[in-house]
Amino acid sequence: MLSIEELAELEEKMLPLLSERITEILTRTNRRGDLDQLLELLGMKDLVSPVKKFDTYRDGKIVVIGGTEVKEKVLLSIGEQEGIDKDRFEFCLDYYDIQKYDFRKMKYAPQY
Repeated sequence: MLSIEELAELEEKMLPLLSERITEILTRTNRRGDLDQLLELLGMKDLVSPVKKFDTYRDGKIVVIGGTEVKEKVLLSIGEQEGIDKDRFEFCLDYYDIQKYDFRKMKYAPQY
């Protein structure tokens, strides 16, 4: 634990650096998902309005569309890590699959 004098020295060193690097710090903590924690530590959580989460159906389908170098197996693994059942996914990862996919089934269908 730092003494009061050491804290004052640290503050003196940090203030100019913070003003130079605040954008970088905010961007990095936001990307890592730590921004809320940083703002709470600083007593500034009220500066950002709460993010409204989009509610989804727990068993709704997730359709992944578009060309990608990422394999279907990898995408399923990421979904599994996030607690999403693999049966919820439908994939159209190449041009020919997209041409044959029946997009009409998603129209007004809340399960998608």
